[in-house]
Amino acid sequence: MSSYSPVFNYSRMRFVGQLQKNTPVDDGSGGQTDNFATILTTRCSLDQISGSENALEGNPIIFKTYKLTCRFQSGIVVDTDTRWLINGNYYSIVDCKRIDMIPHLYEMTVTVGQISVH
Repeated sequence: MSSYSPVFNYSRMRFVGQLQKNTPVDDGSGGQTDNFATILTTRCSLDQISGSENALEGNPIIFKTYKLTCRFQSGIVVDTDTRWLINGNYYSIVDCKRIDMIPHLYEMTVTVGQISVH
């Protein structure tokens, strides 16, 4: 009798990412300022899914969507106030799901936008 055992190639996790949670603080003027703190540092993989280019004031803005795969404990909450910092780029989380019932292995859809000034 064989049992199903999902396999994931962990050697693909070539990046070190910081999962950051935003806890806004009062700015003293009646508003709030973002206050991101790292809640997890872990290895991850990034695979580009798509990309597009738009313009803002004559400067191209390049948006890219990636599949990010990582491991972390299930007690961490991923929501709209959470982002990834990888190699100096901030990635917004669009979607998060566990992979094939493998404990602590998650796949996220993330996006990054960059303005290219000429």
